[in-house]
Amino acid sequence: MIRQSISLLVLVGLVAGCGAKEEQTLTIRTAPVERRTIVVQAEATGVIEPINVVEVKSRSSGQVIEMPIETGTLVRPGDLIVQLDTRDVQNQYDQAKADLDAAAKRLEVSELQKKRSDDLFAGKIITAQ
Repeated sequence: MIRQSISLLVLVGLVAGCGAKEEQTLTIRTAPVERRTIVVQAEATGVIEPINVVEVKSRSSGQVIEMPIETGTLVRPGDLIVQLDTRDVQNQYDQAKADLDAAAKRLEVSELQKKRSDDLFAGKIITAQ
């Protein structure tokens, strides 16, 4: 008896459900076709790392007086990367040149003293020492 009641209820529910369906219309929004520029923009946070890391080192040392480029700037061979103060190098050069000139003068004086000593020895004015 319970089975028949349940079956009857299910049958009544199906009949009621089938009869209640109405046909619904589906509306679709449309827009006219037009040409536009597609802009692709992506935003992200993170760290950008280069594929190749190049270290730039100087053969000389000194105080930096000018640095016309920023980190990450594309440079070509011959571009000025950093300008060093040349006063220290110029002073070292001038000192070395002065030492060389002084040594040349000492050599000249020594050669003249030897020639004089040789002449005096030849004249038997001085001894062999």
